[in-house]
Formats: sequence, C-alpha cells, structure tokens
Amino acid sequence: EDKLTDENIGVVAKKEAGKNGKLDIKLAKDLKKLSSAEFIKNVTTPQGNVIKTTTVIDGDSIIIRNGSVNAVTITGNRIAFGQPGGTITGLTNTTWPQDTTKNFDVSQAATQGQLKILDDKLNKNEQDRTDFRLVASTDTKGYTPDKSGTVTLDVKDKNHEDKDAYKVTISDVARKSDVDK
Repeated sequence: EDKLTDENIGVVAKKEAGKNGKLDIKLAKDLKKLSSAEFIKNVTTPQGNVIKTTTVIDGDSIIIRNGSVNAVTITGNRIAFGQPGGTITGLTNTTWPQDTTKNFDVSQAATQGQLKILDDKLNKNEQDRTDFRLVASTDTKGYTPDKSGTVTLDVKDKNHEDKDAYKVTISDVARKSDVDK
C-alpha cells in the first residue's frame, strides 16, 4: 500500500436497466504524486535491429537509455551524454551579448554559431595584422642623411608582401661628422 497513490486511478460504475452493473477502471490522463515512472519502447533501427529505449523519471533525474547504455542523463542542473557525439540543439543563447559587462552569463555554453563569429573575427584580425620592417633602400645613396638632415626610409609590411613599400621621412638627423665636431 505504501507504493500506491491517490488521484491517478478512477473507477466508473455503469448500470444499464435490466443488466448487471459494470465497473471501468481508468488511469488518469495527468498523473500526480508519483515518485517515479518508467516508459519502455522498442525502436527498430534502419538496419533492422530492435533496441529497447527506456526513459526513467524519478524525483531527482531523467535517464534515457538506448539498450543498456545511458544515452542522456539529466540530474539537477547537469546534462550528461553516455556516449561521445551527443549534441544539444535548440539553445536560446545563439547570439553574443553586445554588452558583456551586463548581459553575459559565464555559465552558459557557447553555440557553434557564436564560436564561428568569433573565429571569423580572429581570422580577419590576423589577415589585417601588419608587420612593417625596414627594407633595402631604393635610393642610390642608401640611408644617408642629405645636407638638410633628412633621411628617407623604405618600410614594407611583411604580412602583405604584395603591397608596395612605404617611404618614411625622418627630419633633423645629425650626420656623424657633425656630431664629431
């Protein structure tokens, strides 16, 4: 009797005139006050194999088994997959918050869509990154200051070799001979 509950089974009496009465025992459509429930269904795979799928719901967890393997276990605030390759779809946090100081929840998993956006931004930053270096002078006098103390340097972006070198001019450069005086 400890394993029984009220409100889930009803008995309906029917009596037609001149006949014996009939009792119909019915299970409620909405079950209440259960400590656990188990649902079993045989599923046929495309290969023709029959797998018994069992879903157990108790006060602490929901466990879905394919055969003898726990395919999914939900306990409290944890979801675990019994085999590699499990996926969760239909998540609501599919966009990255604009203001991560206010609307950012570090406990939420990032979706593949969010990670792709981040990866695209990182790749764009890497493609746009520059690395300017001094290259051999195209001037016949090299990097020697002229009489006015100006020297023109050729710099080239190592990360974008297809672009022309830039000319950088530095003024008021002292010649060694002027410094030695």
